[in-house]
Amino acid sequence: LSYASDANARMLVASLCNIQRKGTTSSGGSSLFKSVSLKTLIAEVPAAEGKASSVLADEAAPRMIEVMKSSGEQKGGASAIGESLDILSDLVKKFYFHKWSSHPDIASILLDIFSSPSSDAFVRKKCTACVAALAPHLDDAQLAKVVATCVESLCAAPLGGGAHTLGRAQSSLLRSQVNCVASLVTSVGSRQGLALAEALPRLTELCERHEEEQEDCDDTEALCDLREACLHCFEAFVSGVRGLDASHEGSFAYWTTFTIGSQATYSRQVAQLE
Repeated sequence: LSYASDANARMLVASLCNIQRKGTTSSGGSSLFKSVSLKTLIAEVPAAEGKASSVLADEAAPRMIEVMKSSGEQKGGASAIGESLDILSDLVKKFYFHKWSSHPDIASILLDIFSSPSSDAFVRKKCTACVAALAPHLDDAQLAKVVATCVESLCAAPLGGGAHTLGRAQSSLLRSQVNCVASLVTSVGSRQGLALAEALPRLTELCERHEEEQEDCDDTEALCDLREACLHCFEAFVSGVRGLDASHEGSFAYWTTFTIGSQATYSRQVAQLE
């Protein structure tokens, strides 16, 4: 890319992106090959400001957004979206110096994918990674919108009779939302820690144990996975956020007790297995 003319460099990147823009219904293998080719090109271009990095960011990012917008209803659409999220994450991480805040469509489409209950679990996982990579590069208004959307999605999710009454699909969706908040705390906790802390009461609610839990729990494994995600999220708050006010003392007291209790439970289970 560095030695090609600007027009030829842009045409090369566009050709590697176009197959994904057409979806994966008729050429899944070719799509995979083109995806690997584009990822290899990103890996080989030096992480420095210049023509090559600029062409890659300017040409590939908008095309990945188009794939994510158009592939949702197509056969194989989840695979195309997942590949596009991987490529977009690679671009943001590698070319961190690019002005990513000048691409407002990126944050918008990521929030749409994250907020959709129909998104596949692996797509939500890739979306969470991409949101966390992009967040430090957003301006204050864009970042505030991303944080508010992620926190509101988690806090507004219906729990029915409690976390222990949820099915696997509902628990999986909640776990993705918790993981997204944890990723944001890690990446931008210093800028948006207090806004992210609005999720602490919901994390506490998800981990509250009920007497009837053993009898009524629809999926014990999914519930444990969800609570483990909540615990990791709380750990991210402890490590990455400073200045939480007195209104969060109750949450911290609960989580300290919960952590000790979880370790004691784990120790008993290990002893029983031995």
